[in-house]
Formats: sequence, structure tokens, C-alpha cells
Amino acid sequence: MAAAAIPSVNKAWVYSDYWKTSDVLKFDESIPVPEIKEDEVLIKVVAAALNPVAYKKIHGLFKEHNPPPPIVPGTDVAGVVVKVGSQVKKFKVGVEVYGDVAEHFTEEPKKLGVLAEYTAAQEKVLALKPNNVSLVEAASLPLAIETAYEGFEIAQLSAGQSILILGGAGGVGTLAIQVIIDMFSLLLNPYICIFSVLYVFSDHICVNIFYSLRSMFLERPGWQLHYPSYVYLKLSIISSFPSNIHKNF
Repeated sequence: MAAAAIPSVNKAWVYSDYWKTSDVLKFDESIPVPEIKEDEVLIKVVAAALNPVAYKKIHGLFKEHNPPPPIVPGTDVAGVVVKVGSQVKKFKVGVEVYGDVAEHFTEEPKKLGVLAEYTAAQEKVLALKPNNVSLVEAASLPLAIETAYEGFEIAQLSAGQSILILGGAGGVGTLAIQVIIDMFSLLLNPYICIFSVLYVFSDHICVNIFYSLRSMFLERPGWQLHYPSYVYLKLSIISSFPSNIHKNF
């Protein structure tokens, strides 16, 4: 398939100084479309997601690692490939992909991120978008699910271990629960207790969380969600852990 007509400039959000996003993040209609290298593809952005590290970089937290401004922020993206480099093997023009375009944001910082109409990314950091998720949903996954997956790799899980996932209602936490079920289930006993440390503002919210988690787990053959009591849900305590864990909550 022939490459689609690609403009030389595109619209993007950029910052040229470091401070609050409301003060320094500006909309620019004349940012150059990135030139791709041999191992890269050019993506027509359909959806992009920002993570906490993105606004921290805008605030100047990683200033020493940033390229010279102006900078287009963001690394999580989903979109359609419109151009491929000569060494790209996995993708062709027209396919839908998603990924985190910055493999090492401190070593290889991106000057032209994903808050734009077009962005460039190495083939190795992208994957084909699954058919059962939308482009918007796919854009929300990369960095958070990488964090969850790498955390489990570092933990070197083995059969018979108990797992406590803190912040299970957050971006990384919700994906960590799904990763541990879908990708690491063969390493674990089929009977697992997973609790989420949450800021519970009312009993009504707490009950809703319980029934949502119970439904998610009980729909999966061989998995059980165990809450000895409603109090344990509210305190986010796993009964198989040492008794002194109570002091940490």
C-alpha cells in the first residue's frame, strides 16, 4: 500500500519552559512532523495518554534529561501507521498500533512526543492493537501495564506465595490485578487473596468495590475472591500476612 499524504507540519501541544502545565503548555499548529529513522514508523495519532511522569517533566523534575525545548509531551499512544522505515518488518501502512514510544526516557528522551497529530516510534516499542479494545482504550495501557508487569518480573514470583497489591484501584493497580491473573496464573496457587488499599470515603463505595471485585474473580474458573469479613475489605488487610502488617495501614 502506498504511503498516505503526510503534511510537513502538524498541530501539537508543546512547552518551551518549565512550570505549571496551565502556564507553559501551549497549542501550536506549526510543529514539524517527525522524520523517521530506518527502524521507526510514523503514526497518525488517534489517542494519547499522559502519565504522572509527563507533567513532572513539564515541571522540570527531569530537566537534565530533556532535549532542548520546545518539547511535545507524552509517550503513550495508539494510532494508525502511515509510514514505515526500511528496516521495519512487523508493521505496514494502515495497521493500528499502540505502545510507549520512549523505551528509556532518561537515556533517549523524546523531543516530539504523542500530544500531536503525528509521532514517530521505534518498531520494537509498538504492538498491534488487539481487536477487542478501542484505540482510546489501547492508549491508556502502555506505561501502566509495563510498570505492573516489570514489578512482577522483579518480584520473581513462585508457587505458593501470597500477593498483596496496594493501590489496586489506580492505573497500575487495576492492571496489576489483571496481569497476575492472566499472565502469571500458572506460577500461583489457584486460591488467591488480593486486596486493594483504597481511600474509602463511604460504606457505599466500599460495598460497590467489593461486589465489583467479587464478580471479576468469580467469573474465572479456578479463582476465588476471599474476604473473611467486610471489615477486612475496608482495612485492606490480607489474612495470610503476618499480624504486624496491621501497623502499616
